[in-house]
Amino acid sequence: MSIARPEEPKQVEQWNELWNKHGKEWAKLKTRVVRYYDYFVNEVKLSKKYAWAKELTTDLNKLLENEDKEAIEVINKEDLEHIKTNIKRFLKDYITPEDETLDPKKLLTKYSEEINSLSKFEKETDVFGFYNAWWVFGEVAKEMNYDIFMAEAENVGYKRTKRGENPMPNDLYNLEYAPNTIKTEEIIENYDKDIKILNAQLNELKKELEAANQKIEDKETEALRKKAEKLNADIEIQIAKIEQAESEKSQVIEIFKKYYENDTLKAEYIERIDLELIKHFKNGVLSRYKSDDIVLRSTNLLTILDSLRKEVIWE
Repeated sequence: MSIARPEEPKQVEQWNELWNKHGKEWAKLKTRVVRYYDYFVNEVKLSKKYAWAKELTTDLNKLLENEDKEAIEVINKEDLEHIKTNIKRFLKDYITPEDETLDPKKLLTKYSEEINSLSKFEKETDVFGFYNAWWVFGEVAKEMNYDIFMAEAENVGYKRTKRGENPMPNDLYNLEYAPNTIKTEEIIENYDKDIKILNAQLNELKKELEAANQKIEDKETEALRKKAEKLNADIEIQIAKIEQAESEKSQVIEIFKKYYENDTLKAEYIERIDLELIKHFKNGVLSRYKSDDIVLRSTNLLTILDSLRKEVIWE
């Protein structure tokens, strides 16, 4: 992802002109380098027909076909210096002084992964065109006389698969999870109500068991014996529920004491960098009260949004 902030219509116009200029340069170089790679590394015959994105405009397709023909001519002429010049221009900052001694095949082999990455155009073609945004952006930025914010997100919170979306880290922004305000007393009161109901249910089970045992003393039957066994099992389960609720209540009280004051998140935790706090609300005892709002940080710059809010002057 790359973000720029032109201020005036003239700057926007200049930006678009430069983007198209360097975008076409990237497309030309990409076409040449792919042909070089096929020939020198993959040993593909030069008779292989040129093919690229079907969605290209007729003019751009014709331009790149010509570039491919020129690349073939240069290979046939064995103009290795010209080939190396194009490869180095395409790779830009990846090139080191030690690469000067490498022939085209070794150069292409050494940077095969980088070439593969730089050869990809962005999915958002309606925004970036059929260009590699990072390559073009780097060139445009050199010619624009104003600050530009640039960032790249490796992870955006999910990964699409055939079975749906899998949760992933998010480099763009973080959710709060722990809300700014929360009704602490009301939540504790709800625990008290739940525990009261659970205890009442436990007492009813005990009364039923007492009655069943009384009947067994008078005359034991298989049905009464099984009923008593089930009631004993239910009582054990009910006791476990009460203990769980009381344990959760105690834990929640401690969480509120540590992180909240007068139902408001304490200032030292406002940026949501305390992993324990996040865990309580993300998938812990307070998950039902989690906040899906986005964290707005001012000190700790952990995501692209954090950095963007710091760098960009908002009007």
